[in-house]
Amino acid sequence: MYCPFCGQQQASKSAFCCSCGKDIKFLCDVDKTGTSGEATGKSTLELFRTFRSIKEKERRAGFKKKTTPSKDNLKVVKISVG
Repeated sequence: MYCPFCGQQQASKSAFCCSCGKDIKFLCDVDKTGTSGEATGKSTLELFRTFRSIKEKERRAGFKKKTTPSKDNLKVVKISVG
């Protein structure tokens, strides 16, 4: 089994990659049910959508929400021209 994030080969079926430390539990779940979705009754499209939603959650977790400054934090700047 290989890590999909760094490509390092995994010797044991652990929940995390020993090289990059990413969560690879979903690979262990796929190995238990088989590589095809026929064993669980799920189609390939459903498995892909599940994988995509997991990846989307991981991606969004890395972003910080922008904060808008309140009126109390705004500074008044006076510009004189001429």
